[in-house]
Amino acid sequence: MKRAILLLLPSLVFAQQRDSISQIDLDEVVIKAAIKSEELLGLTTAATISPKTNPISFAQEINRIPGIQLQSGALNTNRISVRGIGARSPYSTTKIKMYYNGIPVTNGVGESSVEAFDLENTDRIRVVKGPKATAFGAALGGLLELESDLQKVNGSRQAFSALMGSYGLFKTHYQYNFSNEKKALRLSLHHLDREGYRQNNNFRRNGFWFENVYNLGEHHKLGFFLNQINYNAQIPSSLNQNDFENNPTKAAFTWNAAKGYEQNNYALFALYHKWKKNGLQIQPSLYYIDADHYEARPFNILDDRTYSLGYRISGTYSKGNSGFIFGLEHRKENYFDRTYQNLYREVDPQKSVQGTLLNTQRQQRLSSNYFLSHYGQWNQFSYQVGTNLNFNQYYYQRNSDASIESANKGILAPSAQLNYKNLGLNISQGYSNPSLEESLIAGQEFNADLRPEIGIQYELSYHSANQARLNWSAELYTIDVKDLFIEKRLTEDLQALVNAGRTQLTGLDLNSTYLIQQRGLLESLSFSYQWSHHKFKDFDDEGEQREGLFIPGVPKHRIALSLNGHLSDKLSFNLNHLYTDPVIINNANTAYAPSFHRLDMTVVHQKKWSNGYQSELSLGINNITNTAYASSFVVNAVGFGGNAPRYYYPADARNFFFSIRIRKSGSKSL
Repeated sequence: MKRAILLLLPSLVFAQQRDSISQIDLDEVVIKAAIKSEELLGLTTAATISPKTNPISFAQEINRIPGIQLQSGALNTNRISVRGIGARSPYSTTKIKMYYNGIPVTNGVGESSVEAFDLENTDRIRVVKGPKATAFGAALGGLLELESDLQKVNGSRQAFSALMGSYGLFKTHYQYNFSNEKKALRLSLHHLDREGYRQNNNFRRNGFWFENVYNLGEHHKLGFFLNQINYNAQIPSSLNQNDFENNPTKAAFTWNAAKGYEQNNYALFALYHKWKKNGLQIQPSLYYIDADHYEARPFNILDDRTYSLGYRISGTYSKGNSGFIFGLEHRKENYFDRTYQNLYREVDPQKSVQGTLLNTQRQQRLSSNYFLSHYGQWNQFSYQVGTNLNFNQYYYQRNSDASIESANKGILAPSAQLNYKNLGLNISQGYSNPSLEESLIAGQEFNADLRPEIGIQYELSYHSANQARLNWSAELYTIDVKDLFIEKRLTEDLQALVNAGRTQLTGLDLNSTYLIQQRGLLESLSFSYQWSHHKFKDFDDEGEQREGLFIPGVPKHRIALSLNGHLSDKLSFNLNHLYTDPVIINNANTAYAPSFHRLDMTVVHQKKWSNGYQSELSLGINNITNTAYASSFVVNAVGFGGNAPRYYYPADARNFFFSIRIRKSGSKSL
């Protein structure tokens, strides 16, 4: 995959709109990290990476971006947080909106699943830090945008790759791309197997991807895509401190006994039309999501399914040095679930066995947002002011009980951006509505007292101009959050959410890239630093006052270094180092995930052959120093029945991978 340049985000079309956005380019060759302030977004912090650094997980790459954190308990358990927002989510990525080429893929309860995409089909990832993307719902944490550019390929290109590695890793991937002046398409298939580092940690995934774009004339473009993923993943769950330090490969006892696992079948279909003429651009989109999920847990078995239908209409109008961004988004989602007894204790050998029906739930979720922004420029100043109006409504019924209806009256989320040369000031408000699942205590009792999180972010940023050798950026922010969600453990595996009163999230994000030389042994060095000072201002934690204590889930300091170069004309390398401070993991500030240093290296050999063939051989070593650390953790875990709390998900020990990739370029006609 080559780097994409297609920019479909309608809220980001103006060159002087300087949202602080980090991007990850997913390329097939190892190339230099760089800060690209010349991108359409104005002052844009960019990190260009290769999937071969870790071909199945991009945790290390995302964690090189200051202010962004990805915790990965397993291939099916990923949680992304931005500036601390979402770091304490008990299940998945929340409070961050996720889109693919402008199509919403976040579900109706605000959860985004990176696992539903094979990132080898994605050319670039962008992350908006904080609630600045008014055209996308003003989520408190920000925006995650997956992008591709099918029309960058001129003619046809096929690629096949095979990957082998430690812990039974095996992956195959086939992709076909074609583009000419009339149409462009991408077809891909993949299969992934991995036994895993721990007990009860097997993972198997298959995927199909098809995307097509037609140019219907000078002003019209029609596109559609289908993403289908199914996977079966065993769940080892978290460990207590003793097991984490002395036996990290084991699974949690009950999860291993029940052979806990989840099955997911996910399908996303989208159809969109782009029209552009005389400074006006409009893109209506229609999408449908079907997510079928089955999870065998020690405490019960969950069988659920979600159907989601939605549309989005976005538009921009520009004239001279000013213009407008406008649109709306609407989604209707139906959710059904059944829980059953798990009879694993009653069979020999033990495994999950579905028993008596315990509960049924039905939910209907309706969400809408409307957005409008105005931007302009005069001399060396530029500005953007806008707002987003959001409505959410839930209908809920458990068993044969009377239905419960919950709705907000509309949340207004304004944003303002002012820039002078390379200096920017942003003030924006975001929110996070409690989902119906978050409003249920232990999955049953409705918590009517849980209120939406409301936060205001103040950000001062400086991004250097596009310099020949050194580029850098700095972002100083503070986020005042009222009613922040904090999880409260009820049992080992069940929790409820409570409002934390008031919190203040203050931090500094630094990023720089130095170009040593265009081509040679040492070519570029990238450095990033994150400082986070996140504290409770007013929080009564079941009678314990937490005012002045640090909010759990985020390290105070994190440093990332990346060195790129060539050992010969055909042999390149990438060396990455990551340091993370100890992470507080409970409200009382008495439990920590330890600090760690992690070192990864990838060496790539590339060669061009006759008849349009290219080969690429990659050898990688992850966690070279065999450091023991927690790749994810459960905030505020509680031990029950005399057991110690299970906070920690152990990271993989030192591991290796080898891959071969063959590409073939061909005809320009189809």
